[in-house]
Amino acid sequence: MTHPNPVEAVLKAAYTLDEAVDAKDWRRVRRCFTPTVTVRIGVLVGDEAAMVPVDDLVTGIASLNPPAKTSCHMLLNPIVSVTAERATLRAKRYGWAGCEELTPPLHELWGLLSYDFRLADGEWLIEEMGLVTLREAGNQEVALFRGVAQS
Repeated sequence: MTHPNPVEAVLKAAYTLDEAVDAKDWRRVRRCFTPTVTVRIGVLVGDEAAMVPVDDLVTGIASLNPPAKTSCHMLLNPIVSVTAERATLRAKRYGWAGCEELTPPLHELWGLLSYDFRLADGEWLIEEMGLVTLREAGNQEVALFRGVAQS
């Protein structure tokens, strides 16, 4: 069902993704995306943008968020632009991740986030996503932790 206010609907879609990742609800994460997504996030695809099938994208996101790791992702000052069945969201990003298996157990990130959305069957789905990292603090090993601590 199409939301009467498309800007609010796009914001809700972005917030839903953050909440789903933090809750490790991978089915809900998958529902946030088109079948193929252009990804410009280095930790997921390297230095070059890549077209990624949604199942591979969700597997990559899940691998960076194993059960031993907690996270909190936030959008700050989001700006949404909607034109017919397309939308963009640009925002500042703050996020932290914690893992008690590592010392120190905290990593923080500040960046610039971009999502491009497409309206499909009344739902705003992400078809392109990017992140430019501005600053990181804390233990980088926490950010890259995939569930097995190295001794």
